[in-house]
Amino acid sequence: MRITDTRLPDIKLIEPDVFHKTTDYWCRDLERGLRWDDPKIGIVWPGGVEPILAEKDRDNPELQRP
Repeated sequence: MRITDTRLPDIKLIEPDVFHKTTDYWCRDLERGLRWDDPKIGIVWPGGVEPILAEKDRDNPELQRP
């Protein structure tokens, strides 16, 4: 048995465009990043989810404070 709710509009999935505001041209040698799960940052990520990371982001260092 299939129940259809006719009150809901049709939903179409689209690929989003992502834009980044920058102040200059991108230079690989100047790119920096932080480890996504660095405990010093304190973000509580949902459990049971395995993140999909770009190869360049997998080995980012933890935040270092003086």
